[in-house]
Amino acid sequence: MKCPSCGAYNPEGAAFCDLCARRFGPELSASAPAAVPPQADALPGAAGRRKFSRRVYLSLIIVASVVIIGTLGYMLLSAGGQHSKPKDISVLFIGNSYTSVKNLPLAISEISTSLGNKLTYGMSAPGGFTLRQHATYQNTISEIQSRKWDSVVLQEQSQIPAIYSDTEKARYITPYAQQLNSMIHQANASSRTVLFETWGRKNGDSEYFMRIPAVGTYSGDQALISATYEQLAAALPATLAPVGMAWSSVRQSHPGIELYQADGSHPSDEGNYLSACVFYDVLFNAPVTGASPLTIDPSQAKVLQETADQTVFPASKVSK
Repeated sequence: MKCPSCGAYNPEGAAFCDLCARRFGPELSASAPAAVPPQADALPGAAGRRKFSRRVYLSLIIVASVVIIGTLGYMLLSAGGQHSKPKDISVLFIGNSYTSVKNLPLAISEISTSLGNKLTYGMSAPGGFTLRQHATYQNTISEIQSRKWDSVVLQEQSQIPAIYSDTEKARYITPYAQQLNSMIHQANASSRTVLFETWGRKNGDSEYFMRIPAVGTYSGDQALISATYEQLAAALPATLAPVGMAWSSVRQSHPGIELYQADGSHPSDEGNYLSACVFYDVLFNAPVTGASPLTIDPSQAKVLQETADQTVFPASKVSK
């Protein structure tokens, strides 16, 4: 059957032309006006099918494009969420062997590098030094004045925060912390003072147990140390790096991870790594999870990273 409108040949008995969609039938004469074709999605012929298919394909392309763009955007945001903008900061560490024995600043620097940031550091940490000694120690004073440090970390001798009475702390700790804090801000008004909250002895402080019974257990020793640093942070004021709190969490939840050296006082590699993770969180204000394990077993390093993040940040800020 030849279409009188477009001349296309169609099967006998067809109701519409496959090419132009003209309606066939005896009611239409050659001179009758061509029927107005229905909407493309209602056309039963090949033309309608082609138009319908084009609409479907276009819709699918649009939907796919939206999905792809959305997915790429999410991936970019996720990748940049934790460590999106590289930071370069300088930090001076003032303390004693808890800072220097495993070179804590170096561990923090290496962790920073693995996360795309940079830590430039200085250190004044003779063994057993107190803040009282540092306040008049020329090397410490020179280090404070040597540059405009972004942050300066203060660490008291490991035992006296627990064994000193409030009167002794007011006389032998607080004034010298305040003196050092003043030096820090004279050298750089925008510098931040950070307090290194240390950890209790592994089995309590047997040296001072007879004088202060509470320090005879780890938990008692840690509670007194933490309380002193919290009071000092409020008095200066200063930022608290809750290293001792993170150690306590690991001891409770993962006792198989050995944080101490054989002396039950100084940090093992794992203990030093945990301390470094806490400091990364505090100094860079970003989660440490995902950092290089350095020399630590990767599975243990992951536990230590996550513990540091959970200690420093509210749960809502820590990436899972």
